[in-house]
Amino acid sequence: MRNYEKVIGILYIPFHVLLLPVILALITGVAGWNPDNATLNLILYAFGALFLLLSMNRFWRGTIRDLAGAPVRALQAVILGIVMYYAVNIVIGIIMMLLAGELINPNTAAVNDIMALNPDMTFVIMVLLAPIAEETMFRGALFGTIRQKSRILAYIVSILLFAVYHLWGFALFDGGINVWVYALQYLPAGIALAWCYEWSGSLVVPVVLHALINLIGAINIVWR
Repeated sequence: MRNYEKVIGILYIPFHVLLLPVILALITGVAGWNPDNATLNLILYAFGALFLLLSMNRFWRGTIRDLAGAPVRALQAVILGIVMYYAVNIVIGIIMMLLAGELINPNTAAVNDIMALNPDMTFVIMVLLAPIAEETMFRGALFGTIRQKSRILAYIVSILLFAVYHLWGFALFDGGINVWVYALQYLPAGIALAWCYEWSGSLVVPVVLHALINLIGAINIVWR
């Protein structure tokens, strides 16, 4: 990854989290448009995925070539990543049950609500757009950059910020400090996705794994 691509990927994280929603709110306000949460998230993630693919196209072309050069290793990484994710998830589930009982992660609750109102749009976000945008930010740019200096620090920072990314709004506006107990639930994905990227050498692999995890989650929501 070129230095300018690292800068773009890392700086896009606070832009995506803090500035882009404000810009979108201003635009929709001026236009007199009041889109629902599913539409807003579709716009945010579609913009993020497209912007990152275009602005980091050299990196993405390279990571696709890396995938083509070792397809068997990539498949092994996805399979092992799924096993790793669910194994760690079982342990975290037990810990969460002891700490929080039957309480539901507020981000999960929000996704459930959006899925109930607009399942098709939410499905596209979860299975296509979010994996591309989030993996480019957190694994490609953040983990990949820090990994050059420290492997352990790369795991810690990418996992921590991945959890903060999903919970900060709820902690700030709704649940306060108690919300952060749910950060544990993002540990399995953070570990598995970073490991898949590191072991396979291609960002396509954690994107696929992320999409599979979200796909299974979406199916569980629909069938519940």
